[in-house]
Amino acid sequence: MLGLVLLVIVVFLAVAAPWISPYSPYKQNLREALASPSTTHILGTDHLGRDLFARIIYGGRTSLRVGFIATGIACCIGIPLGLISGYFGGWVDILLMRLVDILLAFPGMLLALTIMALLGPSLPNAMIAAGVYIIPDYVRVGRATTLAVREFDYVTSARAVGCPHWHTIVRYILPNVMLPLIVLASLNLASTILFVAGLSFLGMGAQPPTAEWGIMLADGRLYLRQAWWPAVFPGVALLLTLLAINMVGEGLRDALDPRGLSRIR
Repeated sequence: MLGLVLLVIVVFLAVAAPWISPYSPYKQNLREALASPSTTHILGTDHLGRDLFARIIYGGRTSLRVGFIATGIACCIGIPLGLISGYFGGWVDILLMRLVDILLAFPGMLLALTIMALLGPSLPNAMIAAGVYIIPDYVRVGRATTLAVREFDYVTSARAVGCPHWHTIVRYILPNVMLPLIVLASLNLASTILFVAGLSFLGMGAQPPTAEWGIMLADGRLYLRQAWWPAVFPGVALLLTLLAINMVGEGLRDALDPRGLSRIR
């Protein structure tokens, strides 16, 4: 519940950013560069005099959008492949699993940097890289649950009466494998946000002057000797957001656990 409250606050600030923030996240005022937190700028300003509070809440919009889009890319590709692999088996399963093994053989950041080198550094390309990185998770989970569900009597009956394969998969298998995939998506939401923030920190994700937490951390670290707030406050925002999403994901996993392990604990 604490994670849910934190997440609701983060989402509210991100959605209501244009009405909450008294400043533009992009307007520069070099006379107030690295101004400390005060009543005028409650979280201070960065090295270009931009209001940190405005940039942080607008950065929340960017990070949440990144997480949802990257996770959506992985779901749209990984879940169908997992269902097909588990349902048909045989050479289809072998081929898809070997492709997944190839993706898993690459370290995540190396794979992302390779994709960024091919597509170019930008926020949309960083979303694609993050989505590709977590596709194997959905393929493996979707395949494992499909292998169990396809042996149930109702699937066998659907095959016996001549239902098309696509109808059997969509109507009888997909609804019964969604619970672990929903939990996986909730947990991957945090990892994709952190992953893209890392790419932006390295200069391969969002580009200036975009309000994004990874860029803000990269800029703020250059001025830690003169001012700590440009690096600390974006880091705290990222930490609290990831903590909230992970707590909600863990709670969701316990709530949907068919074995009731959360009640046993």
